Amino acid sequence: MRACEDAELPGLRIHDLRHTHAAILISAGRPLSAISRRLGHSSIRRDGSAVRAPP
Repeated sequence: MRACEDAELPGLRIHDLRHTHAAILISAGRPLSAISRRLGHSSIRRDGSAVRAPP
């Protein structure tokens, strides 16, 4: 992705940004159900099993 290369982040993928976005929402205390809908998941189960507390 050109923008990532320009920012000197050549290993970054769009999918990585999706995970970062979800982690920021979790850290902000957004409900997991809202995050799941925002990510387009059909079930909260998919999100809940992968949630990890940010450092």
